[in-house]
Amino acid sequence: TFRKIVELRYKLMPYIFTQAYIASQQGLPLMKALLLNYPDDETAWFIDDTYLLGEDLLVAPLMENTNSRKVYLPVGKWIDYQTKKIYEGEKWHVIETGELPGILLVKNKSLIPHIELTQSTAFMDWAKIEWIAFSDSQQAEGKLFSSDMNKLEIFSAQYKKGEWNFLKNNSSVKNFVIKNYKEEY
Repeated sequence: TFRKIVELRYKLMPYIFTQAYIASQQGLPLMKALLLNYPDDETAWFIDDTYLLGEDLLVAPLMENTNSRKVYLPVGKWIDYQTKKIYEGEKWHVIETGELPGILLVKNKSLIPHIELTQSTAFMDWAKIEWIAFSDSQQAEGKLFSSDMNKLEIFSAQYKKGEWNFLKNNSSVKNFVIKNYKEEY
């Protein structure tokens, strides 16, 4: 179990790196209470056992030895990273865990960058990013910080004729691949 958690962290390194950059520019923490992103949601103000990791991931750790827990989701739709089930926001849900002992949900219409698993961050090939489109519609958007170019890029994708494609074709997407969240990743 620990190994799978560490592997997930390594695969999500482009997302974590990008969100850390965004957080540093905004003066906000990378891991934050729901109320920071959803200040108009009164219920979010009282949630102390769930947090956002960046802008697009919601983490609900297990606080007891169980395989499910009650989770409040803010406005919008949320897709379970492990089970791929879609949940409506602004309500409570009892959510079952997948292989990992915790709950990880992705904000709908998000493109989440992943990188191939390596033994060390020194061996990661940042030119080959695999994006996972977590969207129940035809559109998704994600961000990627490039330390080489020292810039934050926004990527938009559209689902058309059975596949995801980037909307703008610039040089940085030539080695990028987009998968649907329902596929294996």
